[in-house]
Amino acid sequence: MHKNLIGTRPTRAAVLALSAALTLTVSACGQDSTGSSRPGADSASEAGEISETKNKTDVAFIQGMTPHHQGAIVMTDLAADRAENPKVKALAKRISAAQDPEIALMKQMAQTWGVELSDGMSMSAGGGPMTMMDMSALESKSGPAFDKAFLEEMIPHHENALPSSRTEIEQGANPEAKALAQNIIDSQTAEIAEMKQLLTEL
Repeated sequence: MHKNLIGTRPTRAAVLALSAALTLTVSACGQDSTGSSRPGADSASEAGEISETKNKTDVAFIQGMTPHHQGAIVMTDLAADRAENPKVKALAKRISAAQDPEIALMKQMAQTWGVELSDGMSMSAGGGPMTMMDMSALESKSGPAFDKAFLEEMIPHHENALPSSRTEIEQGANPEAKALAQNIIDSQTAEIAEMKQLLTEL
């Protein structure tokens, strides 16, 4: 298996509320990619819009993370029909519920910044991609076999989202993108631990 990819808990509630939280005022005056003052960023933020402040790290982050999230959604969609373990089913549902609004947020960022996003999905955000053979193998399974394969694929998929998120926090300029990256680290680190524990229970 390729090693790559993202019970009720407060962290999950925070994830679901992410889009609203990230529209708070980010500063009294914005900056462009060079760091110079740009009037009006505060009013845009107050209106629920994405700050136009960005640099190449912010752009690379959403261009990589959007298809990476879309890859996770494909996997969780499979779990709805193929998974048997109720904990695996519940986990897949939570992952989908968390990442759908994050995808919408990144699309909003892309529109605000005037950049394009890939139309395709990706299973990687920093490492080698999950192969179509791996995906076909996952699609061919159901029941306990699917539960195990799903966790074995989703754990590394989540893990591969972490390096690019850390890079965004360290080198990015957009406050909403940096907040999203931190949320991805927090939520997916917790989910990785949960999935590893689930593997021991199967």
